[in-house]
Amino acid sequence: YTMADNSKLEIFKLISKRYTFREVAISKCGLDEAQENDNQIFNSLYGLFLQKLTQNEVWTHNRTKLGLVLFSSAGENVNEVFKAHSDACVIEGFIDGGPYDRIRRMSEKDDTTTTTLLDRNKIVTDRYYLYLYLPLNSHVGLMFLERKKGQDIHTPMELFLNEILKVRNNIHVERYVPQSIIEDFKDEGIIDSFTFTDTIVSPVLAGNAVEQQESHYDVSVSIKPHAGEAFGYNMLQDALNSVGNVVVNFGNRVKSLSQFRTKKARIQRNNEGYNFSIGDDLKIRPMIEIADEIHDRDNDTLMRDQAYAMVNTLLGQIKDDIYPIQEE
Repeated sequence: YTMADNSKLEIFKLISKRYTFREVAISKCGLDEAQENDNQIFNSLYGLFLQKLTQNEVWTHNRTKLGLVLFSSAGENVNEVFKAHSDACVIEGFIDGGPYDRIRRMSEKDDTTTTTLLDRNKIVTDRYYLYLYLPLNSHVGLMFLERKKGQDIHTPMELFLNEILKVRNNIHVERYVPQSIIEDFKDEGIIDSFTFTDTIVSPVLAGNAVEQQESHYDVSVSIKPHAGEAFGYNMLQDALNSVGNVVVNFGNRVKSLSQFRTKKARIQRNNEGYNFSIGDDLKIRPMIEIADEIHDRDNDTLMRDQAYAMVNTLLGQIKDDIYPIQEE
């Protein structure tokens, strides 16, 4: 394993525009606020999650073809695998997610004589660490979600959370990156490539040369500084200005790279690469690294207690930024 194989952690803000999470719980669980204390209200909210994830069938959504479920092995209790810490307004633990509605073959890596066909009804899951902070008196919650190399479940999680927490308006889910991590990348990162992508329309003569048809082509141009000539984030705008003047001839069309629809750069720091879109604000949104010792290689999961402690620390560091007036 290398550091690049490690899981990362992504943070998302969960914004409930009109209702606090207390009001969401009361509305969705049909509670009588006068008779319930905070712990009971939060546990009712937790009950909605548990109910959806343990109803003997996988939670699915046709938009993603990725399902969510809570598997428990013999001797495991589901409300320990995914647990409420109601005094802290936290739900955390493991959730299983992965693709279904695909036909795949399975075999041993070193013996392909026997294969098993997995039909569309089978789901193949990975186990992800999930930490939800839903302060009852606030409109803003947080989701800390593990992302494995090459795959993640944040889109089905967004749809799943809306199914549970939506009262009238959708819960707005947006990526959040602590400013300190952005600053680290900006201070120490090296830009190692640019990619410009656009669709170019070109007239093509039809067979009889009288009617003209249009063809669409997706064009992607990648530019890398020579080894030894890499530069830092602070030089990004200068480099962009010079590279943006490069012109692409396409049939009778001429287009400079600065006019291409999407522009991306890759920034590298400590062998960690991160692609970011180059908008007007040059915002970068890197992910949070998870230390080696928090990975349980044997089970391909994170170590539960260490992951919980790590996120508790992280939450403590970013709380003031997200809840500037102590509204929790």
